Amino acid sequence: MEFNKVYKKGALELLSGLDEGVADLIILDPNYQDWDKFCDKGIIELSMNKLKNEGNLILFTKKPYDFNLRNVINKFYRNEIIWKYIKTGNWVSNKLPTYSYQKIYWAIKSKRHYFKARTGMPYSPNTVQGNKGYLVFDGYKEKSKPFKNSEEGIWLNDFLHIERRREDGGKIPTKPIKLCQILLRCFCPKNGLVVDPFCGGGNILKVAKAEGFNFIASDLDEYSVIYTEKKLRNLTIQTKLFE
Repeated sequence: MEFNKVYKKGALELLSGLDEGVADLIILDPNYQDWDKFCDKGIIELSMNKLKNEGNLILFTKKPYDFNLRNVINKFYRNEIIWKYIKTGNWVSNKLPTYSYQKIYWAIKSKRHYFKARTGMPYSPNTVQGNKGYLVFDGYKEKSKPFKNSEEGIWLNDFLHIERRREDGGKIPTKPIKLCQILLRCFCPKNGLVVDPFCGGGNILKVAKAEGFNFIASDLDEYSVIYTEKKLRNLTIQTKLFE
């Protein structure tokens, strides 16, 4: 299967066509109500089979679909990130509270997994450098080490505030560029292979191309594939997307 290409295929078909142990990062982002169906068909085990031993699996979900998924990935589960929306509507149910966040589950194949804790993202202008005071506990007091901004940017936090939008007049579901950038920088080595079998509007692939990652992607929706291919054709590696 060719690198840096978008296929009109279902997720299971794409993953089945990959060689074993080829992917550095697999990102699963289906319609959340379909998680049980995909789990019953073995998408988690299939994804793990296609990952390198150092590889990572990222899964997007939200309540109430997160519960069963969390149980299915239990033996692979590493951590989770809460992604809170900004300036967007809430998910509303007659029987449940409103939600303005999603969960990002992080699963791993082995303890030797790749992880880069710093995102490369700039610090807030309000970040204060210098001494933060004292560490005090059980009668012990020690002056803390001075804080200094790292050249590699901020640490990955487990709670992200990033605005969610749809593209193309609301027709195309996409993840924010900034969120895609954080995930690829932290969970995939440079020049690594990102597999995105639910590519939607293609922002994961846009970031991959701009930042020097390889990718293999697919979507069953023909409109999404055409939209994504056009987006990638109009992007050059020199395009400055984020800073």
